[in-house]
Amino acid sequence: MIYMMKYLEKTLYFGLGLITYSAEKLENLVNELVKKGEVAAEDAKKLVNELIEKGESQKEAIRKFIKEEMEKHAAQKTGPVSEDTIRQIVREELEKIKDRENTQE
Repeated sequence: MIYMMKYLEKTLYFGLGLITYSAEKLENLVNELVKKGEVAAEDAKKLVNELIEKGESQKEAIRKFIKEEMEKHAAQKTGPVSEDTIRQIVREELEKIKDRENTQE
């Protein structure tokens, strides 16, 4: 169980790092759109903030999901979950989040 906790913690931090990296990339992308005239300069900051907020909400959804899954498995006392199972669960949840985001746009 301790190994699983450490693995999930590393996975979570990796995901958070990707979100931070993505925020920087988003800002660069929006700046490029401003340079090309596709986005007004005054709208750029708002757009970046909106995209970052979406990323933050996804991050919170992932945290909540991981916590719920860990609590569920701890309550079942089924033993450690394999890395493949964790990866599959995370992939499925990310797909659900992407699908929700796509339907909102």
